Amino acid sequence: MNQGLRAFKNGQYEEAIQLFSHAKQLDPNLLNARLYLAATYRSQYIPGAPSEENRQTGEAGIAEFKGVLNLQPENLSAVDGIGSLLFQMAGQPFDAGKFRESKTFQQEHIQIKPDDPEPYY
Repeated sequence: MNQGLRAFKNGQYEEAIQLFSHAKQLDPNLLNARLYLAATYRSQYIPGAPSEENRQTGEAGIAEFKGVLNLQPENLSAVDGIGSLLFQMAGQPFDAGKFRESKTFQQEHIQIKPDDPEPYY
């Protein structure tokens, strides 16, 4: 985990992915490894870049955040991470379905923590 964090903070995302994936393999219930792995994918996603590799990076981030939600359904970091990635992925090419799905995650955040002003925006 610590090596993965160092790699992530230094912008060495491929190494961070390998290290967080390894930590996840060693302990599938380690939420921090899963969250940082998802955040690493999210950091690599480039909104509007049309390549298949970029799309797959975004989808990998969403899948990792969903894995966190399977273990902890009210994890706001995962809810927000999915909502954010979907919103970014919906812009170009335009995908109304992804915008709607992103909105559902913002609404889920409101259900979990209604006093938080961020998802209302």
